[in-house]
Amino acid sequence: MDAQGTPHDLLTNLVVTAELQAELDGALDGLLREGGADSAALVERSGLTLAAKGGGRTAHPAVGALVGGIFKSLKTLSGLMGEYAIRELMQKGPHSYTALILLETDDLLVATFPSERLASQVDVPLKTAAGRLAMLMSSARQQRAPVQQGGLLDASSIDDALGNF
Repeated sequence: MDAQGTPHDLLTNLVVTAELQAELDGALDGLLREGGADSAALVERSGLTLAAKGGGRTAHPAVGALVGGIFKSLKTLSGLMGEYAIRELMQKGPHSYTALILLETDDLLVATFPSERLASQVDVPLKTAAGRLAMLMSSARQQRAPVQQGGLLDASSIDDALGNF
């Protein structure tokens, strides 16, 4: 257990290497090319935007944080209503059609399309990108960061190490 009483086996490490970043970017590029998206982003379950492609506001860090909050709220709301498998949220406005997909890894894919695109036109490219991103994120979480050995420093040890800063 950690300091908050959470079992360690529930914690995950996310390791994003340069190779993984290139693959994440490639999956998003594919959604732009093959799916006709104007922009797409991968948002980590905490709300941190890990990768974004295309123009528009999808790449803005605030969007990732808000999308993370939307899904946390939606998950709670849908649970209260007896529905536990909400995976997609679609929003169509006068200027764009936005798809929010909860991946199997509980990360989020956000993609914005021109408003004239139909849900049926984007369904297959979205599912293809979501599957690829979920596989990549699952792999990134299976890698373990090196465990640091040794005790924590107490206040006097920190003073010794830092000197008179």
